[in-house]
Amino acid sequence: MMEKFEIQWRKELLKRLQTPTNTLNRQFDREQAAKEKRNEELQVYQSPEEAHDAYGYGYITWDEYQQICKDFEAADSVITPVSAARDELKSIMAKLNSDIRYFKWEALSDEEKQAIEKNNEEYRNQFKK
Repeated sequence: MMEKFEIQWRKELLKRLQTPTNTLNRQFDREQAAKEKRNEELQVYQSPEEAHDAYGYGYITWDEYQQICKDFEAADSVITPVSAARDELKSIMAKLNSDIRYFKWEALSDEEKQAIEKNNEEYRNQFKK
């Protein structure tokens, strides 16, 4: 009976975590799209030095040059707060799903467990031949 309660509250928590997960996924996708767009713009300049030359010839402003330098530095940093939060939430949800599978397994009778193990063994043996 305890397993049923453990499964239920974990399922409820997973259901309630779906909205923040969706929000983080949308934010992450927006960040990635902005990053890809900026990377396309950065391809004009192979390095901050080239951007500096462009500034020297008057092709870009000082503010644009500063932004390009910041973007080159940021390109090295792959992890953002949104991506870190998204990854951590995914990890938490995976742990909850693992716990649910564990409690479902523990709720089975010994006969049911043996039958499942036998079926799994037969399935694995199909690929060994």
